[in-house]
Amino acid sequence: MKKMRIIIAVLSLSLFCVTSGVAFDFGALLGSGVKGSRTHDREGEDICETTSDFRHMENFSAWLRTPLNKKGNVTLSAQGSFNYEFLCRQYQTGKRFLEKNTTDTYYWNYSLYEASDYWDYTADLDLLKITYMEKPAPDENLTISVGRFLYCDTTNVIFTQNCDGMLVQYFSPKVQTSFYAGYTGFLNQKNVSILTQNDGYYGKDVYIVHSEDHTDDRWYKKLYDWADPYFASAFAVSFPYLFCNQTLGFEINSFFGSRGPSEVEPGSDNNRYYLTTNLSGPLDKSLTYSVATTFFTQDFKKLGLLSQFNLSYYFNYKNASLTLSSVFATGESKHVSRFQAFTSNSSSYAHITGADLLAGDNGEYSGMVKMGLSGSIKPVSTFYIVAGADLVNRCAHNLVRYYGWQWYGSAQLQCTSDCQIALTGYSFYGKEVYNDSAGVSLTLTLAF
Repeated sequence: MKKMRIIIAVLSLSLFCVTSGVAFDFGALLGSGVKGSRTHDREGEDICETTSDFRHMENFSAWLRTPLNKKGNVTLSAQGSFNYEFLCRQYQTGKRFLEKNTTDTYYWNYSLYEASDYWDYTADLDLLKITYMEKPAPDENLTISVGRFLYCDTTNVIFTQNCDGMLVQYFSPKVQTSFYAGYTGFLNQKNVSILTQNDGYYGKDVYIVHSEDHTDDRWYKKLYDWADPYFASAFAVSFPYLFCNQTLGFEINSFFGSRGPSEVEPGSDNNRYYLTTNLSGPLDKSLTYSVATTFFTQDFKKLGLLSQFNLSYYFNYKNASLTLSSVFATGESKHVSRFQAFTSNSSSYAHITGADLLAGDNGEYSGMVKMGLSGSIKPVSTFYIVAGADLVNRCAHNLVRYYGWQWYGSAQLQCTSDCQIALTGYSFYGKEVYNDSAGVSLTLTLAF
């Protein structure tokens, strides 16, 4: 009922703007796509289960933007969406057999034994924001945003999601600051991925996304389900061009388990605190870098660490670029804490099995080292290509082990100003076969 009241209020305000002659921008997007993927699960030494997924997705979203005063420095932005997804899943079991007349050559024989279908429906208010902008001085800007909108931290790993809250930003040539405070309990759990300690089968040390832990078909048909409740806060300050055109920044992020409409009550055991320092800037006309280090703790007794490095070169040809990147996140050891983000961000395309979760590996930026090379090019103004490859290692208890490698790529074609086609693909080749995965998707988006 509360969500319907919000939607009715937005529609009423939109009608008022139209009838009162206020400048009013609105539009809609219609998207359709298909995706196929394949993963493996190992059950013992001689039995392997393969899962093949086929997904068909449909999406409709509508947006509006309008000023709320004559000066135009107070604006309202809103967007709502409805998503439908059909999932057809097939399971195959394989058994390993020894080749005849050999002692170490095996082959796998697979047989189809189960198939299941799911229909998933989701409705959401993706954006509802009132923004106030002011210029205290000719070279200064003050922006205050209130409502539901996307917020990302400096690392793009810790906190990258929609949230209900307030953001205050101040920009000047010498300093840039921002403060954010928000609450996650009223979000749609089906559209956000919040990591919370698991109190069940996998143990409290493993963080999972509760929306990915549902097997009840009734949950998939829910349009809206409350997210895990947390209070979030962030404070950031940076000094542009502090020396030699280099920018130095600091950021503090904190998350506090709370209560809300959801059945999940994270509690103080899920509180998380982060301190990030970052340095970025040009090394040459076409060469830039960024380096960031984040310290993490839950109990102020042990620290976790996240380190990121990116080196990018921009060619003077077809908007091409090449980026060398590396990420290191600590795993659990005697004196070091396992790094754990707040928003789920898979560190690779690897398939995470129940055995991995029991071992404390949830596939996130935790206990891992990744090094990669990626590139992008725009051959023509309407065609954009991105591709890359990564080497992934896992680390815990002062040990580093090879985990696998992956490649990924995407291509976007802007057919017309109102039509876009996108093709993406990926594949992960693990040290163990049950971590292998591969997928491809094709989407069509129409704007009107």
